[in-house]
Amino acid sequence: MGRHAARAIQPGEATLDLSAIAKGFAVDRVSAVLTALGMPDHLVEIGGELRGAGLKPEGQPWWVDLEPPSADCGLAPVRIALHGLSVATSGDYRKFFEEAGGPRRSHTIDPRTRRPIEHGLASVTVLHDSAMWADGWSTALMVLGPDDGLALAERLGLAALLVRRRASAEGGGFEERFSTAMRALML
Repeated sequence: MGRHAARAIQPGEATLDLSAIAKGFAVDRVSAVLTALGMPDHLVEIGGELRGAGLKPEGQPWWVDLEPPSADCGLAPVRIALHGLSVATSGDYRKFFEEAGGPRRSHTIDPRTRRPIEHGLASVTVLHDSAMWADGWSTALMVLGPDDGLALAERLGLAALLVRRRASAEGGGFEERFSTAMRALML
């Protein structure tokens, strides 16, 4: 076997992109280190992905407000308690590109079409025990779109909030779709 047994060869056509889980993975690692150091009560945030463990000094859970796609979108604030939970959001309201005179395009690419997603989702937020899993699932549901994404969240029991831009024929604005598991966490 020798030295070459531990090597992997990349044939040149394949790529591996971990950006859908990198921040969540880092949040989980920092949280684990804090817990191991005897600090079980903490809130970790890296690039918008969060994990709350234990309680704040006054005995309250780590309450966070989910950021809407825009300040004037007309959606009521959604506040959640991160008590042993993580939250991650994927969206197109911060990272997008516009061609001169062309439509706004999402930075999220659908691997099935190799093109930016075009189904109208502005954001997907997922709550999970693991920030890495919340991070990955929010991206996956974002790619799938409002109907297939919500269906998958329901099938897997994921706590998810999907925010969709309504077409101008529907009156414009935004609409929220909550999975059953997300609604249960909001009670």
